[in-house]
Amino acid sequence: MKKFSMTFILTELAVLLAISFIAGLIITACMGAEDLLHGAVSMGGIVFFFGGCVYLGLSSAITQHFAEKTMEKNSKEKDFREYSTFYSSGAIIRIDEATGRIAYVSNQNPFEFQMISAKDISKIRTHYIKGPLGGTSYVCFEFVYNGKRVKIPTFTSNQVYSMESSEVLTAISKADAYCEILQNTKNAIMEKDA
Repeated sequence: MKKFSMTFILTELAVLLAISFIAGLIITACMGAEDLLHGAVSMGGIVFFFGGCVYLGLSSAITQHFAEKTMEKNSKEKDFREYSTFYSSGAIIRIDEATGRIAYVSNQNPFEFQMISAKDISKIRTHYIKGPLGGTSYVCFEFVYNGKRVKIPTFTSNQVYSMESSEVLTAISKADAYCEILQNTKNAIMEKDA
């Protein structure tokens, strides 16, 4: 499953550069500078820096919105009916338990609806990254598809939490629940195909 789309990332960058240059040009013209091009590039660089910082702060919410629209539209078209959906900090995964289909849309690839069969996944498990003193700042459920590990985080933080904290225990519980759904869906589809 493809988490990143270079086309999408480069498009984001190109739009930000174009807006920054136009804003720099407008600011330079309003200031009455004689060398518009030089001024536009200089001011555009400043606008790009500050605009980029603002965009980085807002981009997750913006791309999540597009990812949700993509998931909803395509799920209806593909006739998903009995499903469980998990919204992580970077992606959406939807598991249609009746048909064994798994849909995935990443925030960094929000216009691509990816769909696989549960029978094609393996090594389903809950995982966390150990931090100092035995805590963690990352919990996920994961599986292997086409030889690649797909991780769906249920908890991420910039600080380390105790393994006994309510945040980590809740994240592990969510990850375990989705592992169980994935495993049950895979087992049901394998039994139907047998």
